[in-house]
Amino acid sequence: MRLAISTLTFFVLACGAAQAVERPTVVTLTDQSKVQQFKGVSTTGESKSYIVKTSGTRKVTFHIEADNETCGAELRTDAELGFMPEFRQFPTTRVEEAEAGETFRISLFQTRAARLKGTPCNFLLSIE
Repeated sequence: MRLAISTLTFFVLACGAAQAVERPTVVTLTDQSKVQQFKGVSTTGESKSYIVKTSGTRKVTFHIEADNETCGAELRTDAELGFMPEFRQFPTTRVEEAEAGETFRISLFQTRAARLKGTPCNFLLSIE
């Protein structure tokens, strides 16, 4: 009995609390041009992700305002394998051609240096 309690205590402490992973925010773009803004913070190595779905063929504009020392961003689409060219400097704007039904995923995250210092990545993302 004593062994069972100590074993159970060990497993509880070793496993720790399960971390909840935040689901991506889904953004649906229609044929009407409308800017949607998202203000967020990325901390403790967790990225903030947004899935952008298009209903028709159109241009999709991504605008990011963030600190270059604390934030990074990456964009990918289901139409191409891998990641698209990096966002190098903030503020930045990127316009992408989208086919009907195409999905983009944009993620904002702390840089390695910011994560080590414990500095959050504050950002403003606009999607049109």
